Amino acid sequence: MKLFSKLNRMNRKKQTAIFLIIIASAIGWKTSPYNREYSSPEAVLYACEKGLRYGPSEKIEYVRKNGNKAVAIGRVKGGLSIIPSERKWYGRWILAGGGIPGYVQVENNAEYDFGDNIIVGVCTYDEIKSVEVVLGVYDEKSDNGVKEVEKYKADVAQDGFFIIENIPERDTTDDSVFDIHVVGFEGFDENGNSVYSTSVYKTEVYWES
Repeated sequence: MKLFSKLNRMNRKKQTAIFLIIIASAIGWKTSPYNREYSSPEAVLYACEKGLRYGPSEKIEYVRKNGNKAVAIGRVKGGLSIIPSERKWYGRWILAGGGIPGYVQVENNAEYDFGDNIIVGVCTYDEIKSVEVVLGVYDEKSDNGVKEVEKYKADVAQDGFFIIENIPERDTTDDSVFDIHVVGFEGFDENGNSVYSTSVYKTEVYWES
């Protein structure tokens, strides 16, 4: 009540200035990228692509919802668009806090997203029907400069997209989790023959079949 009494005693110009500041603050909060609301994780993805000035995705390759969390993956030229989102209690979706992968260049390679426990990638060679992805860390003591942590295999879809789910969840409070990367990638034809490989040093080898 004291606040309203003070406002009433102010002259018209001061009252107008205060209300304009309040309105501007409210608009700023509402239009912040982290507070805009959308109907679905896919809508969040398209909005983020527009804001980050790439895309839009040619198609949505994958959407996974887990409780009030979700991740949407779209296909863009040269790679993928990976956008996490979260659902408000009343059903609308917003951009999730924390890091945003956004545009990821993964043609003929893979990306490990430890936040969502997935490995994703795109193959542009039609011969590649399955892939093997090696996760590891840099290790000067090893012969090739890396230490293998895990290996995963996946089939490749007709459009070249592949995804490996259910990667073991890691403790992000342990800084060593950020040292784990894709250190090896190999593509195989329908007969299981290796036709493409790339290493941590980004060297590429492709064998014509």
